[in-house]
Amino acid sequence: MHLYAPSNPAPAMLSFAEALAAQPKSERAACLAEWMPFLDEQLTLCPPAETSFILNTLPNIVAHLPRPVRRNMSQQPGAFACLLDAQIKDGSLGAKAELSLQISAQQQYRTDILARAYGRLRQDLDLALPGPDYLRSLYTRLRGL
Repeated sequence: MHLYAPSNPAPAMLSFAEALAAQPKSERAACLAEWMPFLDEQLTLCPPAETSFILNTLPNIVAHLPRPVRRNMSQQPGAFACLLDAQIKDGSLGAKAELSLQISAQQQYRTDILARAYGRLRQDLDLALPGPDYLRSLYTRLRGL
């Protein structure tokens, strides 16, 4: 558990690409499954300005995946699996579109959280502060003194 903080995904992607390349072909699917939750989190925390490294690393990662893993990528859960699937099926343009959609969805999610928090704060302030009728009455009483 940690507070949200933008994170550059480059070190994680580079470490994963190196770990995947170092594995024998029979172990690469397990390596991908092991790294997938961490890579999903890295995508979630990725600021939009840091996406170019992800897009540049994807072809190398896809090249190291065995064919059965590539064919079944669309059935894998998670944001990174969707990104790999887009790279496999549609190339760099598809991966760029998928990554843009993922980042947009994350930003919308954060905006919704902030809007709900602002709404609760506004409601709390409205309940805590006196209303216009009370202020008008208080003003009238003070002017009468």
